[in-house]
Amino acid sequence: MSYIKIGKYYGDSDDAPIYQFKEVLDVDYKDISDVKTWFLMEREANKEYSYCEDGAMNYVVNNGGFDSLPESHKDIVAEKIGNSIFKDWLNGVSGSFETKSYFSEELRTSILVHLQNN
Repeated sequence: MSYIKIGKYYGDSDDAPIYQFKEVLDVDYKDISDVKTWFLMEREANKEYSYCEDGAMNYVVNNGGFDSLPESHKDIVAEKIGNSIFKDWLNGVSGSFETKSYFSEELRTSILVHLQNN
């Protein structure tokens, strides 16, 4: 499955944008995608939070899942997304995450277990 990546420009042009968001990055753009970078793009590249959230979670799903992330990135996902999932679960409501294409029961469980253990 293809997903949007974050590319950072390392070419010679002074006119090229610093960041690029595409499934297939142009020449001179290096893929710098990871969970932390996706959430930094809200501020760095003036992107909407929901865009960054979707980008981060699609990165997770397409790169081995939550359990394959480094601990520091699991912490970021748990902080940014897990708390919302947990609140919805406690209140017995379906949150917006259940409607996302990347959301699965396995992903929800992994995030909630990480939250519980940390």
